[in-house]
Amino acid sequence: MRALLSVLLLSMPLQATALDIDGLIDPVEWSQAQRIDDFRMTQPLTRDPTTYPTEAWYMATADGLAIAFRNLQPSQCRAPVSGASATTTAMSIG
Repeated sequence: MRALLSVLLLSMPLQATALDIDGLIDPVEWSQAQRIDDFRMTQPLTRDPTTYPTEAWYMATADGLAIAFRNLQPSQCRAPVSGASATTTAMSIG
């Protein structure tokens, strides 16, 4: 896992513009990010495609690593999230 993270981090171009971390995934702001949408089931470990679509974006910025997720789920599957949108979250690790 550590090797995979190292490869991902080294493959990301440094993004010069700052992101507005506001809980929204702006297509223009995230246009240079790497996108992941091939998530698989791990409980149980079938590796089947997930039931509900999930997308993630990641990129390096001058301030650190930025990661965004979009998780589409019916309302009965959602757990309350304090201080963030239940369907879209963007965060920066710096």
